[in-house]
Amino acid sequence: MSTQETSTSTPARPNLALYKPVLASSFRSATEYAAQAVDGNLQSQWASAPQSLQWLWVDLLGVYEVAAVAISWGEESEAVLQASLNGLEWKDVSDVATGSDSTDFNPPIEAQWLRVVCQESCSVRELVVFGDRPRLNLALWRPTLASSHAGFEHVSRIVDGLEETQWISGSESQPWAWVDLLGLYTISEIEVLWGVAYAAHYELQTSRSGVDWATAATEAGAEGSRVRTKLPAGTQAQWVRVLCVSLAGFQCGIQELQVFEAVKPVPGSPSSENLAQGKPVLASSELLPHVATKAVDGLSDTYWASAASGNQWIRLDLLGHYVLSHAVLLWGPSSSAWPVSYDLEISFNGLTWEALVADILPEAQVQTVLPAVTTQWLRVYCRSEHGCGMQELQVYGTPALRRLALRHISVTSQPKKGAFLVRLALGLALVLAVLTMSGCVWCLQGKESKIQLRQQRLDAQ
Repeated sequence: MSTQETSTSTPARPNLALYKPVLASSFRSATEYAAQAVDGNLQSQWASAPQSLQWLWVDLLGVYEVAAVAISWGEESEAVLQASLNGLEWKDVSDVATGSDSTDFNPPIEAQWLRVVCQESCSVRELVVFGDRPRLNLALWRPTLASSHAGFEHVSRIVDGLEETQWISGSESQPWAWVDLLGLYTISEIEVLWGVAYAAHYELQTSRSGVDWATAATEAGAEGSRVRTKLPAGTQAQWVRVLCVSLAGFQCGIQELQVFEAVKPVPGSPSSENLAQGKPVLASSELLPHVATKAVDGLSDTYWASAASGNQWIRLDLLGHYVLSHAVLLWGPSSSAWPVSYDLEISFNGLTWEALVADILPEAQVQTVLPAVTTQWLRVYCRSEHGCGMQELQVYGTPALRRLALRHISVTSQPKKGAFLVRLALGLALVLAVLTMSGCVWCLQGKESKIQLRQQRLDAQ
């Protein structure tokens, strides 16, 4: 289903399952194997054998915080969605009822493997997974140093990952503790878990050298509180220090210090580049000088205009396969050139077309979120009695990964009789060829001996 907006929004999240390794309990035919469920093509599918308790799993090739799973069903079945961190131990995370096509997780779940277990035979056209990389605590087990420590409450305990241990300072004024991240990072957040001996006010400081310090934020602590602080965008540091400015008691105590790197985009995220700009276009008709290329020239003051009659279309060749995320259509300068409705269509060969979204009503600027499908050609088909005009056609997505074509080979325990005979014939042919090549020498030697014998008989006469 498409969504329409009058302003550009954030591109759709990438499908984490696209082209990832998959495995299934069975497949119904040679053209309905597991990889068809993650190929970005809604016209293909994985179909199980006609038996109960069938499953399909995907390996995301890394641990993600999964926020949603969408299933485009062919043959529906009551199902259970399972998650795993190692591919061996599975945990039920949601029931998938018949007619349901999306499952949201709030908060997200951590998983590398996801499995759909169907109660009966089933088929899946596309399995789509949305999520982000989990945040990594950069401070865990990194080198630490403190102004002092009391007894055995060493500063290394603030980065041991255990909330029941803690660092407690001596009784000096403004004690501090720092961690060396062993590399320069762009830091987004710092979290401090305070113990009984907490700082009423403290500073979070950063440094690139371990000598010169800059205050990134000032916070207030409380007994047992977990304070998470967002740092200014672009904050870079190798060392992070907590300076206890004023104490609630006589000492400063921290149970855990965590430092988080700024979130990096997930591989395969849609690019901010307009894939359509400057690409080849073709239109059903053109009203000069408003030719079809005006719709992909990146200029909002030019436009394509068709002939003022009947349904019209404009076709775009992306010159390569892309996984589309969304399209932006900026219609003609006059609403009289807008169609009554339009379809967005894709093609796998540039000749036959399939509607991704249909009967959309035009607005001044429309952004349509597309299913995560792979295509090279996109067409806008306008329904109108007086033609169509478009200022700009923009398409966003990410390049599709090239994959080797998958084929299923049937292997039997005994070779087929025909195959055995073919191999036997090839072997005999090879032997005969060798003998023939060798026999030529014997042949020549034999003919030479006969000629010599005849010559001797003639000489004797």
